[in-house]
Amino acid sequence: MDGPAWKERAKGRTTNAFGSVRSGLAGRYGDLACLRPGGGQGNPAGGDYQRQDSGRNRNALFHGPRAEPRGGRADLCNGCQDAEADRHHRHRQPRHGPVPAGSKDIYVATTHLSRTTRGERSDFVEVYSGEDLTFKEEIPISKNRAQALNYRSLFQPSAEIKYLFVQNATPATSVTVVDLAAKKQIGDIPNPGCYGIFPAAKTATRFATLCGDGTVGTIDVKPDGTGEMKPSETIFDPDKDAIFTSAYRWGDYWVFPSYGGNIYVIDVEGDTAKLVDKIEAAKGVEGNWRPGGYQPLTVHDKNGIAYMLMHSNGTEGSHKNPAEEIWAIDLKAKKVIGRSKSVPAIGLTVNQGDKPALFAIDGLKAEIVRYDLPEAGKDFALTPSATASGGDLPDQVEVR
Repeated sequence: MDGPAWKERAKGRTTNAFGSVRSGLAGRYGDLACLRPGGGQGNPAGGDYQRQDSGRNRNALFHGPRAEPRGGRADLCNGCQDAEADRHHRHRQPRHGPVPAGSKDIYVATTHLSRTTRGERSDFVEVYSGEDLTFKEEIPISKNRAQALNYRSLFQPSAEIKYLFVQNATPATSVTVVDLAAKKQIGDIPNPGCYGIFPAAKTATRFATLCGDGTVGTIDVKPDGTGEMKPSETIFDPDKDAIFTSAYRWGDYWVFPSYGGNIYVIDVEGDTAKLVDKIEAAKGVEGNWRPGGYQPLTVHDKNGIAYMLMHSNGTEGSHKNPAEEIWAIDLKAKKVIGRSKSVPAIGLTVNQGDKPALFAIDGLKAEIVRYDLPEAGKDFALTPSATASGGDLPDQVEVR
């Protein structure tokens, strides 16, 4: 479906489907953006689907223990809330949050105003039980955090669950560091001209951040909560081929789609970030295809295949357009290995089992669509195997 066609279908819904301001974030692998106990009706994952309803922009991010999913459990982030927690927080601002791998707790970065929509602002990392969603405690943080869309890179745990990193924007950018053992904020580290948090996989005190000059900054957190940013060499051209902050961790690397249809594989483990590969997925393909949406790329870790939401006739500013196709890109062979028609998807993720399935957000119908992936060697032709309502305005989907 070309641009004008989907816009025509979206009359009266475009603002809701594509212009809502949310602020949750999903973390590494099969992390959840919002969890509610129990399954839901119309389950696309065989009885283990959880739908979330939009409420007061309460978003919680889960980085739970990484287990093989039972057919793929899809969880949404669309300004989600749960009824129990909502009784405690009737008036709140947009939130972000994680559950680090190995942790049973849910961490939510949130903002409260004393007079509902005005008054004194207070920001916290709130801690909830991952088993029954009951509130446990809160950690005060700076009143600077970015209240933006549900991008994973705005709230991330460090390796070993030592720290939580919160992206700030006033609009000056910095990163709040929360020491989980001490249960307190230990610092705000400036990352001027840069945005997004991409922690190292092996070093608990290290994270990277994307910068507007085409470099990637690396910050090592000192015990007192301070740190200095070390820039990389130029990795991408911000004018000709800007990259999305919606990245996916693949092993020790981060995989970033670009506005121009390329994939950048970046290593952030060292003192400075390094470009590992640049895969020109859309080069030479007729139709000026580009990635789009709010969660345009996901990776199956074991087989090293990236799946990317693509739309034709891409132009400057079309990077949020819903997909017409889903492309499969072999990150090891560095080539496109399949293309298939898609619903107008704005978000995509894949489960990590031996029989992987894709879960896409249909941005026009606000539905979650499951695609069972073909076996190796077979044509890459996707047909929806199940659908379910995604609540009002889903814009992130995660699987565990």
